[in-house]
Amino acid sequence: MSDEKRRMTLEEWQAEGRRRFGPDPTRWRFTCPSCGQDQDALDWRSYGCPTRAIDANLAFNCVGTQVRRVSPGEDVVDFMEPSRGHGCTYVGAGLWRISPVVITAGNPDDRFDRELFEFAQPKEAR
Repeated sequence: MSDEKRRMTLEEWQAEGRRRFGPDPTRWRFTCPSCGQDQDALDWRSYGCPTRAIDANLAFNCVGTQVRRVSPGEDVVDFMEPSRGHGCTYVGAGLWRISPVVITAGNPDDRFDRELFEFAQPKEAR
C-alpha cells in the first residue's frame, strides 16, 4: 500500500462524486481502504444510523463499525482483512491512517484537511 495520498479540494471532490454517481450524495459509494467493502449513505441508514452520524462517518469509518454495534453476530472482519460482505472495524481517526484521499476544505482563514476513502468504481465500470 502506498503512503502517497491523493489531495483535492472539497469542490473537486464533490465534482468527482457527481460525475461518478450523479447529484444525490446519498448514492455516492466509497471503498473502505482496510477491508475493500463498498458502502454508501443508504448502507449506513440500513443499520439505523442517524443522518448527522452518517455525515460524520461515511467515507471516514467503515460501515462495519455500525454493523457490529447493531448486529454483534454478523461476520465483521478485523483491520486489514478482506470483507466478507459486512465491512470491518476500521475508523479513520484511529492509529492507522490509511485513507488514500485528503480533502482540503474551509474558508481561507480556517482551512482543514480530512482523510477520506476513495470513491468506489461505479457499477457500469466494474
